[in-house]
This record gives sequence, C-alpha cells and structure tokens, in this order.
Amino acid sequence: MPNLDPFWLDAKFGYIGKSLWTLIQGMDPLRSDVVLAVLATFAEPRFGAPSDQPLLKSVKVTADTVLRHAGTIKRKGDRKRLQRRIGLVLDGLADIVFDIGMDRARLEGGEGSARHFRQRTRGSRLFNIVKLGASQTDRALADDPVWYVRGGQWAYWGPDAAERRWICQIAKVLLALEYRNHADTAATAVDIARHILAAEKSRPSSRVVRVRVDQLLHAIGAVPETVDFDDPAIRLLGRQVDQALAALDEAGLFEAIGTKPALRARHGAPPDSLAETWLASDVTFVMPAPAAELKS
Repeated sequence: MPNLDPFWLDAKFGYIGKSLWTLIQGMDPLRSDVVLAVLATFAEPRFGAPSDQPLLKSVKVTADTVLRHAGTIKRKGDRKRLQRRIGLVLDGLADIVFDIGMDRARLEGGEGSARHFRQRTRGSRLFNIVKLGASQTDRALADDPVWYVRGGQWAYWGPDAAERRWICQIAKVLLALEYRNHADTAATAVDIARHILAAEKSRPSSRVVRVRVDQLLHAIGAVPETVDFDDPAIRLLGRQVDQALAALDEAGLFEAIGTKPALRARHGAPPDSLAETWLASDVTFVMPAPAAELKS
C-alpha cells in the first residue's frame, strides 16, 4: 500500500495529522472504518455537523450512520449482526487515546519566533462521547442506541477550522474509495486535493483553480510513461483519476469540480489522440469558503 499519510495537509499541521493516521493504521479493520466513518460524519450537515466548526460540536452517530459511510462493512454479513458489532466498537471509542507531537508556527510566526512552539501531549482522548441507550420512556433506543460525539481536546488546541474540515472530508474520501483495496486511487485523490488547496493559497484573489490534466499529474508525480490508449497503464491511471475526482466531489472538499474529463474509448478515434486529448483537457476546482471565514 502506498504511504497515504492522508491527514497531512501542510507542514504546520503535519505532526498531528501523522499522529492521527498512525493511530488509525494500528487498529483492526472494523475499528478503523468506524473511526473514519465517525470523522466523516462531521463533514455531513444532515447529521448535525456545523460546517464552520467540524469536530468541535457534537454530531449524532448510530450504527446505521457508520454503515452509510463504510461501504466495505456492508458486505461483511448480516445487517443486524453488523449493527451490534459496530455498537460495541462505538462503545469503546471513548477509551481510545493517542500521543500527539506538534511543532507549528502560529499565524505569521516562524521557526524561532515568539509564536513558534513545540508541544507533546500524551494520552489525548480521540473523541468525547455520550451514549443514549434504552430507558423506560424510550424503548426504541434499546434497538438503535445513539452516540453523541465530538473531538477530544486535541481538536481544540491543535488544528484550525480548515485543518479540521480536511480531516473529516478526507476520511469520507478514504471510505468512499475503499482505500485498503484501492490504495493507489486513494493516494491520487489525496494528492490532488492537497495540491489544489496549496495552489489556491498561492493565488488567494480567486476561488477558481483551473489546471490541465497533464499538469496536475506532473504536480503529484503521476506522469504517464506513454500516451498510447492501448497501454493498460494509462487506462488504469485514467480510471484512478476519474474515481479520485468523483470521490473528492462527493466528499465536498471543493464547492464544485467542473469539467471532470474521463479517459474513454470513442468509436473511430485514434488511440494516441484519446490519451492526448485527455491529458490536454482542463479540470476546474471551485474552492470552498476561505478558512478565514470559518470559526476556529
């Protein structure tokens, strides 16, 4: 599996992101999918997540919430049995702790400045959770308990609003692409998102970033060795880019992704022209609300 490191957004946030991903990688598949599904729920306003304060305010989570996000879990057996297993994992989320190393420059401060600091926290709780279970007044909760979840203390003093949003939306992308089985496609999606967000920061006057496919591939280190459509390698790359853009669009990392070109066979078209046309086509990314408009 490629070294995804998906929660690494930029250098100032890399330390917490690495700590979080290391924690998730060390879990068994079911628990890690549940954790990613809970994180993804913070990117879903219909579950009560305010878009300006991801992780800081509680969201409502049930076993069905997890199943909506984690497609791989759905294929692992009887639904009722899965709901019980997920419920047991959700019960244990409050006990998950991890160590965080942070080395970042706040605001305009840099290395050695008064605003620059290093910090390490041991035993930080991943989530704060309150469970509503069965009661004499509401027996329905016996069959479908509800967990109200928000981020642990690390979410308050560590990442800013844009970084918290990144964590939650990338979690949704990883689950949508079934990252364990399609690691290359997941890595492509993460690299594309990271590159476009960095490009937008370098030109803050515009919320639209337009880039050619070949330039995008070059920027993420995925330049094809050939432009022959009959080469399986470039067709595989075309599918990966197509799926990555679709997952990023669905996850809401961008307000919109326009003109998503796909490498497809067309009757009567020469093989070389198919790949060349695809590589020369544009993809347009419309940025979400600037981080400055979000509450930290």
